[in-house]
Amino acid sequence: MKARVAFWVGIWQQIRPKFYNKITWVVVVTGLTLMTTSLLELIVIALISKAFKLSITGNDPLIGVLLVAIALVYNAYMCRLMQLAEGNGRSLNDEERLHHDRDVFRKLDALCNEEQVRHILSSIGTHHAYGWDLIRPFDELRDHGTLTEYGFLSSGIQETLQQFLVRINELSEFLSRHCFPLRGAPVEGDFSLRMHPEWNIDLEGTGTDDEYASYEKMRTLINSHISDVSTAYREFRTNAKQQLHL
Repeated sequence: MKARVAFWVGIWQQIRPKFYNKITWVVVVTGLTLMTTSLLELIVIALISKAFKLSITGNDPLIGVLLVAIALVYNAYMCRLMQLAEGNGRSLNDEERLHHDRDVFRKLDALCNEEQVRHILSSIGTHHAYGWDLIRPFDELRDHGTLTEYGFLSSGIQETLQQFLVRINELSEFLSRHCFPLRGAPVEGDFSLRMHPEWNIDLEGTGTDDEYASYEKMRTLINSHISDVSTAYREFRTNAKQQLHL
């Protein structure tokens, strides 16, 4: 029983007119009635004459038509006002969200911009090596990108950012597992940590077939990680550019 009552109440709430629509209904019904009922017309004429001090004579259905027209114009005007009010509210909210996400993007871009991303990936891919100073922008981006302060309100941008950070983590993990300093060399500079120098004939390798095969396998993996990071960053930046109009 309660469910049935709730069902009909829900339907009534959906079809129930707003206050200005109720006014329209009253005036329209009155106008239509005036077209056919002379007694009600006389009553309305008397009220209008008293309220506006107008002298209206005759028994013309045109008065009913005029009331219907006024009611429809009034209703259209009120509906338009409501649409504008709701639209302004949404626009203001959208502007605030846009301003917030642009601000977040600028902060992240200051930590690691597109030029730095390209330089880091190109350097790692060319030398199969890295250093702490080289990847510092990636570390800054990872540290800050997970903070609430640096979160985007746009779910699309936020998802592509998180995917980009995941790819950076995967590359960083690979580098930490497979890159080492040369024997006796200081751990400093952009390329102080080399990918398996013991397999690289140009560094500490002896040039055997096994060393060559092992190094080629690692080179394929590092290039794959670099490609994944590059693709994820491109998707993040493209998404941000489209949604934030950068």
